[in-house]
Amino acid sequence: MNNRRIYKDQQLCSQVSHALSYCIGEGEPQEIMECVRVESVVPAPDASRLMVTVSFDSSDKSITYDSVVQALESNNSRLRFEVSQTINRKKTPQLAFCVIPFETTA
Repeated sequence: MNNRRIYKDQQLCSQVSHALSYCIGEGEPQEIMECVRVESVVPAPDASRLMVTVSFDSSDKSITYDSVVQALESNNSRLRFEVSQTINRKKTPQLAFCVIPFETTA
């Protein structure tokens, strides 16, 4: 893989991460999607499909891993549309999600 391709892939991942960070909290159910934050976006295995790692606060017992996965699946097409409005490409990449919990310490 040449350096230009690596640079372009990193640029795309950065743009997608930025776009998702702004729009992910607007999804339904809102009480779940507001607790989700984008951690990273990487090609999986190339720029036509991106792995989006997201986290959620696992100390809130009303929000479970399964509810976050289900919310992301139901919002996938909306999130992909939002990405398509931000990036400048002929084809919008597919989005796959990896969900990780985190615990806030007060």
